[in-house]
Amino acid sequence: MSLGIAIVGAGMMGSTHARAYADQALKARIAYVVDNDLSRASLLAKECGAVAADTADAALNDPK
Repeated sequence: MSLGIAIVGAGMMGSTHARAYADQALKARIAYVVDNDLSRASLLAKECGAVAADTADAALNDPK
């Protein structure tokens, strides 16, 4: 089982962090991308196979 993480912020730094996780052989998966601009979160989430959200509540309340 892998650890689900959330990337908060889908701008330059969020994208950098998402790529870093993708490039590592970590036992983690990007479960959520959160950004107050939902369209920006959706673009990065699609790249990562994650769920997009515009608040952290969804990620924090997901039991997975």
